[in-house]
Amino acid sequence: MTRLLFDMEQVAGLARHSRAAPERRMTMGQRAEIYGEDRCATQQPGEERLAPPCLWLVKDEGIYLMSPGIHPEPHGDRSARAPVAYASGFDPTRDDRMAVWDRARDAVGGDDFAEAVPLEWVDAALAARSPEFALEFVPDSIGLLLPARAPKR
Repeated sequence: MTRLLFDMEQVAGLARHSRAAPERRMTMGQRAEIYGEDRCATQQPGEERLAPPCLWLVKDEGIYLMSPGIHPEPHGDRSARAPVAYASGFDPTRDDRMAVWDRARDAVGGDDFAEAVPLEWVDAALAARSPEFALEFVPDSIGLLLPARAPKR
């Protein structure tokens, strides 16, 4: 089990970005749910309008959350890099890239991936006044970790 911790303020900003976007990219998993396993590897026409607001948990050189939202750019450029929030200890821009890559591989495996994270999890963490956005990663699932509530007296 790996616990991934993200800055709550950055994550809330990513959620706003995703919700406000007129279109969004899809993960292969989201595409498989809508179009089927045989068509999940290829972007489908118009899918940007069907993708629900969410965040992506991504592992490549590091581990981060990003908004899949596509916002119009001033000159029609849709290739601008989406904002991201790196998990604590997994930011290759702040530490040695190879060391981060090794830690990321040890934490969540060697394959690169993007998995959808529901915005309801962000809302729940905000409602709980969580100081950070915490995810638990195990080989077959990802879950939200909320702070324990103090017992009532």
